[in-house]
Amino acid sequence: MMRRIAWTYAAALTGVTVLGWLPWLADSSGRLFGVFRLTWYNDALHLASAAWAAGAALSGARSSRLFLRVFGGLYLLDGSLGLAIGSGYLDLGVLINGLQHLAWRFKLEANAPHLILGSAALAAGFAGRPRARHAAAALLIMLAVCPSAGQAEPAQDTPDPQYRRPESNTYLSYPEWSIVYAYEDFAVVSTTRGESRFDYLGSIGAFWNSLHQVTLVAASHGAEPLDERAMLAIIGVSFTGEMLAKGAYETTIGRLAESLRGPVPTAEDLYAQHMASDYAQFLHQVPWYQYPFLSKVRGLWQVRFTADKPVRAVERRLALTLEWTFKSLYAQAMRAVAGLSPADLRIQTIVRGLNAQDLALDTNVHVMRALGGGVSLVETPRYEAYTAIVAELSAQGCDFIEIAGNRSVLVTVLAPRAVPDMLGVHTIFSTDLQTRPGWRRVGLDVTVPQLATLVRNLPSGFVFEHVYDY
Repeated sequence: MMRRIAWTYAAALTGVTVLGWLPWLADSSGRLFGVFRLTWYNDALHLASAAWAAGAALSGARSSRLFLRVFGGLYLLDGSLGLAIGSGYLDLGVLINGLQHLAWRFKLEANAPHLILGSAALAAGFAGRPRARHAAAALLIMLAVCPSAGQAEPAQDTPDPQYRRPESNTYLSYPEWSIVYAYEDFAVVSTTRGESRFDYLGSIGAFWNSLHQVTLVAASHGAEPLDERAMLAIIGVSFTGEMLAKGAYETTIGRLAESLRGPVPTAEDLYAQHMASDYAQFLHQVPWYQYPFLSKVRGLWQVRFTADKPVRAVERRLALTLEWTFKSLYAQAMRAVAGLSPADLRIQTIVRGLNAQDLALDTNVHVMRALGGGVSLVETPRYEAYTAIVAELSAQGCDFIEIAGNRSVLVTVLAPRAVPDMLGVHTIFSTDLQTRPGWRRVGLDVTVPQLATLVRNLPSGFVFEHVYDY
């Protein structure tokens, strides 16, 4: 157990160094997540600590325990000193900057990583095996829950302040949806061509490229919430690791077992294909960590064994059981994190031209109050249901004035050719669709008053795909 925790620290410290070199995670002054100013010295310190952790893990449990105790003490003391006087000693800040009179919240955010890493390491290093396991789990959860900073100022004319959301969130929500679209593509490819033919590296590249593009735009729409950016980094690293591991397996062992199977899928293949489609659809309205992975594992083993193709049948059962069990365990940790700050499932919009007929068509639209002049404040569900409501109300002749206190919103359109400059709408990104050759997903930066007109006037053949609702 000690060696596994040491390996976790080696990976985490290496990851911190890598994050520091990703320009889209830094603000205009070069601070990572708007807080951490990383220099070559910080990178060297983190890499040296990672090498120390890896060396301890390779040496054995005793060396790993010693590492956790010494490393934990050094980092906890550094974080505590930074919290007290604004400067730590590991980066020589106490010698260079001395006492710094900084805001308490900023000091807490800047020193939280060292306080968390140090505390968890000490807890694991001095605890027995069961408590070490709990400390490791706590570390994963605490690393995912970063303190928030730089919240954008909301618009001033939305009647209900509790439903105002940072405008930058509409852009920062897209990278998570790019993962949803990747799972959709995987479901189609696995059904039509097999898991080994999916473009795993392309999906990774699409995520990080989209994150880079939308971060540039989000910066011009107010400060980007630190917790949102930190969570996107965590999600991106997790997705990258999953795609690399799955791609490495499916294009080697998985492809070999598939070739031995022949062109006709086994019962296990069909079950996996159904699960992939079900999972992709599930993600459109519900967070991934709510998916019942363990029940899918049980269902897999209840499928009739394909006796005439035993190699593929056994390979699928073992590989999918391992994958889905791991996802289930990771999902449990993420559910605990999400429970600390649950997402709002409703959103408010100011609409012009709403009438009783519109309300009768969709019971998800709840009028909170009339604002005069044919304008109403309505509350609706979020996510994919919201996109359907926008399309429906637009078709009925309604117009949108403001969404969650904001006047700009990101939407995507599926287009069979390059999107023309429609209504002066700015194109943020355009990516090829893996499952529809010749088609592209186009991200458009739309002002909210333009939204309904855009939906009504899309060229023939274009598909209005999604509104990213903050």
